[in-house]
Amino acid sequence: MKRILNYSRVFLLLAMALWLNACQDDNPVVQPSVSNDRSPNATELRKSAADLAKVLAVDLNTNEFHRKEVFSKMANRFDGDRDMLLSHLTDASIAEVQQLAKSSSLKSKLAKGGASYQEVDIQSLTMKYPKLQIMMPFLENWTDTKIEQAGGLIVAYYPFSVDDRKVKEITGYDQNGNEVKITKETAPKIPYVILTENERTNDNGYLKYESKAQSLQGSNPKYFDVSNRGDWQVVALNELQTVKVPEKNVATTSGKFFKTLKSEAALASYSEGGDPPPPPNLI
Repeated sequence: MKRILNYSRVFLLLAMALWLNACQDDNPVVQPSVSNDRSPNATELRKSAADLAKVLAVDLNTNEFHRKEVFSKMANRFDGDRDMLLSHLTDASIAEVQQLAKSSSLKSKLAKGGASYQEVDIQSLTMKYPKLQIMMPFLENWTDTKIEQAGGLIVAYYPFSVDDRKVKEITGYDQNGNEVKITKETAPKIPYVILTENERTNDNGYLKYESKAQSLQGSNPKYFDVSNRGDWQVVALNELQTVKVPEKNVATTSGKFFKTLKSEAALASYSEGGDPPPPPNLI
């Protein structure tokens, strides 16, 4: 009986260690909810994300305003983390990225870098995959100037439909279409953003438990201001925040959220695979 209890203790300690590791903000291999999905939909998402990563790698390295918009909106942490939904780009920015995605100059540039590419419809992606997000795990470690000095921003994508246990690295692209492999060890040294799925929004792309079309106090993150700081290129990217998101509006799956749960029963329910309960003030 004592041996059985010891085995149970070891199992619980291991499970806790794995859970804590999954909650680390700076884990370069983000595990979205559909990552184990082997459906054609997940496979299609992976291919679309790969092509989109190539487009954004060129766009964000050549369009200063788009880059500042993305950095500003990620710094706002609409859901409590360093991310923004693809749909949070302004309509004008989406149209401009789409124009680039269709251009012969892009296709020629990617071809020279040896990257295969199939044209993507940005607007359709935001509608078909409303939870698709742009995330920067090490946002506060970089400035725009440091990124340029490091060779430019890398845009990576999560390999949707691949078993999480088999993911040891993620693939990204530089502005010339060259592949860049990112591992847990190299991630802090590489300026990159990653395309993945947001686990804190519902199937409509809004924060969970929000019943209105707007996500935060009547404001859609799509229309948040872009930083107007004159020194924006030399300050840490997290300092480009333009909106202070109230904690009560953030339903996250991070360790900080677990500390705000009202009861152990609620935590147990979530740990068993259920949806996270609403924050205490909404219970």
